[in-house]
Amino acid sequence: MNTPPSERTEIQFIHLADRAETPSDEMRTGRFFDALKGKNRDRVYQKRVDDLEAIPGSPIVYWLPDALLDAFRNGTPLGEIASPRQGLATADNDRFLRLWWEVGQANSYLHAKDKQDAIDSGKKWFPHNKGGSFRKWYGNQDYVVNWENDGEEIINFVDEAGEQRSRPQNTEFYFKPCISWSDVSSGTIAFRAYPEGYVFDAAGPSIFPDREEQLTLISFLNSGVASELLTAFSSGLHFSVGHVSKVPIPKESIPNTKIIDELISLFKSDLMETETANSFSANLSHIHQDLSRTFEIDFQRAIENTNYARLLELQNNNHWANVVGIERPEESLSLNQVSLLQNPYFAFAPEKGQTRSEEEYRWLFFQRAAQELISYIIGLWFGRYSLDKPGLILADQGASLQDYLAQVPEPTLIPDDDGIIPFTDGYFADDALLRVQEAIKAIYGEENLEENLAFLVQCLNVKSSGKKSEFTAPTLPTNYREGLFKYLDKEFLKTHEAMYSNRPIYWMFQSPKGYFKALIYQHRYTAATAGQVLAKYAVPYRNALTTEVKDLQAQLDSAARSQQAALRKRLKWVETALADVTAYIDDSLYPLSIRKVSIDLDDGVRVNYNKVAYGISGNREQLKKSALRPQKGFSDWYKKRKKAGTQFWQE
Repeated sequence: MNTPPSERTEIQFIHLADRAETPSDEMRTGRFFDALKGKNRDRVYQKRVDDLEAIPGSPIVYWLPDALLDAFRNGTPLGEIASPRQGLATADNDRFLRLWWEVGQANSYLHAKDKQDAIDSGKKWFPHNKGGSFRKWYGNQDYVVNWENDGEEIINFVDEAGEQRSRPQNTEFYFKPCISWSDVSSGTIAFRAYPEGYVFDAAGPSIFPDREEQLTLISFLNSGVASELLTAFSSGLHFSVGHVSKVPIPKESIPNTKIIDELISLFKSDLMETETANSFSANLSHIHQDLSRTFEIDFQRAIENTNYARLLELQNNNHWANVVGIERPEESLSLNQVSLLQNPYFAFAPEKGQTRSEEEYRWLFFQRAAQELISYIIGLWFGRYSLDKPGLILADQGASLQDYLAQVPEPTLIPDDDGIIPFTDGYFADDALLRVQEAIKAIYGEENLEENLAFLVQCLNVKSSGKKSEFTAPTLPTNYREGLFKYLDKEFLKTHEAMYSNRPIYWMFQSPKGYFKALIYQHRYTAATAGQVLAKYAVPYRNALTTEVKDLQAQLDSAARSQQAALRKRLKWVETALADVTAYIDDSLYPLSIRKVSIDLDDGVRVNYNKVAYGISGNREQLKKSALRPQKGFSDWYKKRKKAGTQFWQE
């Protein structure tokens, strides 16, 4: 008869696989027999039964050092101090959630103090904490939720039997400041401070301590000690409320809260420099007439902030390591683990097994800065931003130039009057290429305009290294105009769609082969927009191509033989473009223009994009060919919702 082990019985464990490692059976077998032979003793752990029983649930976590096992014995479970809670589960996120930039700002309320304040506002959209990617201290604030009239629509969301589908849990904690984390992780947990005004999600479980406790708790939870303690309950992919509730909080130890305040402030400022942050405000205070100098200043500032944040995090880690009695305080915190968005080592961290040079990090930072600058410039011309006033200017449905001038009476740059920017290599006076050049001159001055535009294109041409290629710095272009148009024509929208999480606010009217393109801003879209694109841009462009065909044919009749090859090449291009634009007008743009399609920003980008792209209006059959640049997945999603009977919008 086997005798059960006593509390003091010692058990020997052999560690065969590290976290995030999948060794082969042969490797595991080798490690096992090496340990039996006395080799690789660092993989052998000896623990008593009562050591493991000190942890709630008695998981077999033999690798934890004795000091951390003592932390379980001596600490207070977090759940007894400030119970972590699950939040809202809508049961249909496509219906009830939006990225904040999809909807109008007039119908959004970002700073509700409590439930009554939210109700009194009469607004529909409120900030929603939905978890998100790895980010410590502050951030992941992209979503809004339909909580109009105290969540009336979500609460009354029922199935065919009348049973409530949604789960609005712990509603008394909505809009309160909190500490939150993502319940699904890529491997390392990260805790963030949220201000008042947020409805929290089931995927973004939260803790609601008072202000003094908040700083202490987030200090501990974001430490290396807490991360290691959490390995007792989670493999690193899922961190539930139950897992976090069991984390032992050391008693009577107050961290340096100034450090934590500074970290939260650093990460908040970092977020505000990102265009997709609802608090974004372009920082032009350090603008230098030399664009390369401005980018270099930004890069050095990002490095300084990263090093400073790393230093503060190390100090915080060491504080808690000393508290629990770890003999060797955790000193390893690489720069790519500092989750500042402006940190190049974090933003451009290479794939496992690859490395980057300092020069490559610098150029990748410059490339992103150039892409963000062009995005900001396009926003200036649409009136979303202004050089003369911080924050958003035009961000509501059907916004016009008159609305802009009411807020900015004497602008440095007057936005486009019709909210349409053609991409035709300078054919129109308000072409994107000319608009970018004009804005660069307005921001950085005329003296270095040529040099600045050349450097801008140089940055856009950066190619990162790969597994089979080394990094080579880009050279100054010989023809910056050609390079700039190439980026605008081929890459700008790809960058924009990625930046805006595949919910773009700038939409491209585009012919099938791309010979005609005109960009619009969804918040300035009206039922008349397609007609304006047709009458002011597509038809004049077609007419110009028709005229050029005739001119080229006439020139060919009298041209010298040495000139004929170039003329024929140009003629072929123009004839192809003319056929493309003519078919686009006939098949898509004209039929769309007479339908005068309306949109509702509350429905979200995917719904509205499909309506405009395919002329969906009332009971009319949709267009066979999209008037807008096709968006991957949008049309299939739209059709699937309609077929399933889960359509939530009007046509």
